[in-house]
Amino acid sequence: MDGSLVDAIACAWPLAGRRLLPLEAAVALKPWFDRDTLQEGFSLLIQGAVGRFVLYRSGVGAVFNDSAAAFLLMPPSDALSQGFVCRDGSCTLCRDNRSSGRRCRHQAAVALLNLRATGESEGFVPVWRFLKSNPWGAIAKYLQQEAEVGPVSFQARKTGTVWRLEGCKENGFSLAASLSSHLAQQLHCFHSSVIRWHGSMPEQDEFGAPARIIRDKIALLTATDTEKRLNAAGSRSMGQQRENSIQTALVRLLALSLPVSRLRIQRGRDGLFSLTAARAGSAAFSLTLPKARTMDLLGGLDLPGPATTRLPPAEPFSVVGFMDKGTGVRVEHFLRLEDGRELALAGLRGQRYGSYHYMDNEGFLPQSVSPASERLREPKAGAPMLFNVTKQAEAETGFTVPAGDIPAFVDKNRGVLVSGRHRVDPALLSLQVVREPERLELTDFEEKDDWCYIAGFYGLGNQRIDLAELLLARADGRDYIAGRQWLQLRGTALDWFHGLGADRVCPGANGQKDLIRLRRHELLALTGQIREVGIEIREKGPAQRVTRLVRSDDWLTSDDMPPLPDHLRDYQGHGTAWLYHLQQNHLGGILADDMGLGKTHQALTLLQLLCSGSETGHHLVVCPTTVLYHWLDKRNMFFNDLAMSLYYGTGRNLETALEQKVVLTSYGVLRRDIEQLRAVSFDLVLFDEIQNLKNIKTDVHQAALRLNSRATIGLTGTPVENSLAELKGLFDVCLPGLFNGKSFHRQFVRNDSPASRQTLKTLIKPFILRRTRNQVLAELPEVIEDIRVCRLSDDQVGLYRQVVDSATPLVDDLLDGRDEGRHYIGVLAIITRLKQVCDHPCLLLEGSRDRDMYESGKWDLLLELLEECLAGDKKVVVFSQFTRMLDILESYLDARGVEYAALRGHLSPGARQQAIKRFNTDKSCMVCCASLLASGVGIDLTAAQVVVHYDRWWNPAREEQATARVHRMGQKHVVQVIKLVTLGTLEEKIHTLIEGKKALARDILSEDDASVLKRLSREDLAGLIRWPEG
Repeated sequence: MDGSLVDAIACAWPLAGRRLLPLEAAVALKPWFDRDTLQEGFSLLIQGAVGRFVLYRSGVGAVFNDSAAAFLLMPPSDALSQGFVCRDGSCTLCRDNRSSGRRCRHQAAVALLNLRATGESEGFVPVWRFLKSNPWGAIAKYLQQEAEVGPVSFQARKTGTVWRLEGCKENGFSLAASLSSHLAQQLHCFHSSVIRWHGSMPEQDEFGAPARIIRDKIALLTATDTEKRLNAAGSRSMGQQRENSIQTALVRLLALSLPVSRLRIQRGRDGLFSLTAARAGSAAFSLTLPKARTMDLLGGLDLPGPATTRLPPAEPFSVVGFMDKGTGVRVEHFLRLEDGRELALAGLRGQRYGSYHYMDNEGFLPQSVSPASERLREPKAGAPMLFNVTKQAEAETGFTVPAGDIPAFVDKNRGVLVSGRHRVDPALLSLQVVREPERLELTDFEEKDDWCYIAGFYGLGNQRIDLAELLLARADGRDYIAGRQWLQLRGTALDWFHGLGADRVCPGANGQKDLIRLRRHELLALTGQIREVGIEIREKGPAQRVTRLVRSDDWLTSDDMPPLPDHLRDYQGHGTAWLYHLQQNHLGGILADDMGLGKTHQALTLLQLLCSGSETGHHLVVCPTTVLYHWLDKRNMFFNDLAMSLYYGTGRNLETALEQKVVLTSYGVLRRDIEQLRAVSFDLVLFDEIQNLKNIKTDVHQAALRLNSRATIGLTGTPVENSLAELKGLFDVCLPGLFNGKSFHRQFVRNDSPASRQTLKTLIKPFILRRTRNQVLAELPEVIEDIRVCRLSDDQVGLYRQVVDSATPLVDDLLDGRDEGRHYIGVLAIITRLKQVCDHPCLLLEGSRDRDMYESGKWDLLLELLEECLAGDKKVVVFSQFTRMLDILESYLDARGVEYAALRGHLSPGARQQAIKRFNTDKSCMVCCASLLASGVGIDLTAAQVVVHYDRWWNPAREEQATARVHRMGQKHVVQVIKLVTLGTLEEKIHTLIEGKKALARDILSEDDASVLKRLSREDLAGLIRWPEG
């Protein structure tokens, strides 16, 4: 292998072995060289005068023995028949006569050395074009890609006169090349730093440095503008990196040294394919391909034989059937070939090459990609799709579905299994999975402490599933109970019951059936979620007890239900019975009746029943401060003999309060006095407006959780305001343990859907009772009137006292009868100022517009009422005789983003009608702020369901006229009229006068305020503006 460099790279060189220049070469280069110059250049080549040559993109160069270094570019050109053009370039020895169309013999030698024969009609072409249509070009591209996905380590050692170069990677890739000294020197010239040379390096000579200079010149001339900018910044393009790589240089040397005809493809015993070539006296080559990338190269080679043959794609399908003894389902993957053959992938093991299978003596078999709608999935979540070759974790030959996962597999893949692509056992297609039983049969029932012990079955057609066995199966990790129908144990509405655990199963004694231990609320939840519940208990006592417990519809007619007061409506009686049985069974719940249906009334009835019985325990009622006196007022009206104490205020004493059976307190006191209150064991805790506890992060919620009671009941018209998480917070107080925090969030909050909401509704059904106005419409009057009372705040007390003290001389004169007529005007002014104090301190303090600067008991009560109405989607009309009070309310609504309409006496008829229309027709307009004096004839506000009289007008005709704006022809709803009264003030006295003197009220319906005052006695007038005694 000691021949010249030209001999070493003479593969496919059309001039090899000739003494004279062929005519075809002269013709190919005629546009740039005359024949004599070409002949001189040819002589240099056949004399072996080339010491080093350079190939870089479209450029070619050489260093000669006479110290000349020449190069030129031969880029593609569509304008010439040759398909290329010779341009640029230079020679360090000869004078360049390009201006006369002549070039030197060294450049002619370079051009001739760059010509290669393709064997096609295009004749002689430059090396760059020769490689494009040559298998060596595909090999170069493959090696470049292999290097880009991971570095290749190269090393070289000399054996005799031959240098052996080796490169390898961990994925099975390996490359070996045997090079002559000339080729090794050529490689060492440009890539010595990336090769680990064992022993001595190839001998250095005088050609290396000039050759590198030529390469740099060609690189500069062939760089694009973008590449030049990158080079100036110290970087190189991907194309430049590939051009300068050892892979590109090595393949060019091999392509110029080894004919394509010498390339061979072999498959070794290890199944790996290798590409080899050899040429005596020049070079040898071997490339072993990793399985995953075999077809990346072989598929692009234009070589004969099965190793480069791509067969028609095979159709993937699966054979799906039951395993022996029903232990599972086996899914076997197959390929259906174009000729009809069916091959199991298990039989092709070891013949997988990336996305292909190699068929001996036939070629590489690709598989078509089945549509996503026809791919089978394994039952476990997140399992990869079958036949998706991009998923490395895919099971190649198939998979087994355990018996417990069969229903999930069928359910997930039912559409695929019947698509016709796969061969499926018909028995599998008829399998039916059910998420809940048709019925629950209870066969045994016992009670001990707060636990219920039951035995029974689920019913599925003629199939019965023992409840204890069901819980044990789930605890053992099973997801289904097999049978004619498969019962799903996870991910259903009954998931909470199935997952209670093996410790809830109590082994039966003496051959008796195992019992399941449940809390009462768990038993009610279970029976409430199953459509049909059968009681098949032989003993009469246990059968009656469990029937009474689980059938809440029968509670009202139950034998142990005490008599109810006659003043309850039917739905209120049913609600009271429901509350009573919850408390008697130590359960909790939420009475969520619509606003105005008498939740307080039903709760007081429950307390009356409990206190009139034999029980001697205490009961705690917690409510917002604004409704404390509303409870007392209702108690005084309907339940005078109910012993109730108020635990509230600075002088409160719990020991004294506990002298009565019912203790009434506020949420604020609960938060502050929790350590004292939690020391008491209550029979019942009632939370009015329990939505105040919806935020589990608040101190008051945490305080509520710490109370000790046998039963806890909440009252609210809005159990869900913003999110389902709030509902859970309420049940955590009323019925701890009903929900598990993490599972609730996963099942109902994160996966909120109509189906999950229905599941939640079914689960809480036994523990929440809600009736809307429409449901009980037949029992309701057309107008429900409600008096809501409140107390003066500290700010109001001080102002009220100042006004009363300033009126003392006037009161004394009035009682003495001095100048009685003159003082009526003064009394009217004092009364107006006292009314303003009751409404809000801002009305009396001139220039004060900050509603939050002062506290007002009535204002706080109004805000709570508005919150309840808006949460219940009920439109509200608020009447006040003071327009400044309405201004304060509108400012609050603006800050909250609540749409409203405003009615004032000064509005023009057009503006007034526009405001009325907006309130009645615009669904987003929820509140109407109306002056009492603007509520006359011609105003129709029938869109409202609630009327609030913020301040009392002692002429009831005015109030009734205002109410009639809402309760009139066209009203489709029951109207709730709420009148706000501040206790201990003239408002309470006005209310008492109106209620006590109905005849007087009727007589003065058409009179003005001054006339009303004149009809009152001096004592009545003085009493209105006196500070309350005590």
